[in-house]
Amino acid sequence: MAGTGGVAMPVLSFQPWKATLVEQGLSRQTVRRERKHPICKGDQLYLWQSQRSSNRRRLGTAICTNKDGITIEQSIIRLCSTAYAPLDDAALLAFVRADGFEDPDQFFKFFQDHYTLPFRGVVLHWGEVTV
Repeated sequence: MAGTGGVAMPVLSFQPWKATLVEQGLSRQTVRRERKHPICKGDQLYLWQSQRSSNRRRLGTAICTNKDGITIEQSIIRLCSTAYAPLDDAALLAFVRADGFEDPDQFFKFFQDHYTLPFRGVVLHWGEVTV
């Protein structure tokens, strides 16, 4: 393991819409639940589209460059690195766009539809993807 004690082979699987953004280098972060064996900064990430389906496709590998705690509420994002203070409007817009969403409304709708709020997890960042 390259990181500081994370999982031996951390796989991240993306829906097709997000996989395209990952391949194009337009999204280099993802919000996830914390794992039983957490991913750590320095770990090599194995990036896939629809990894558990017959349509799976390998996107490549990348090194985890940062990991931050995150709480997502009804219309607020709080990051551990900012002492869980709510992100201001500009930081919120930059965050959701970096995650592949057009605007905060789309981001919050996705999380409301897929998770129970408040959501607590991690945001993982990576560098250039190697195919």
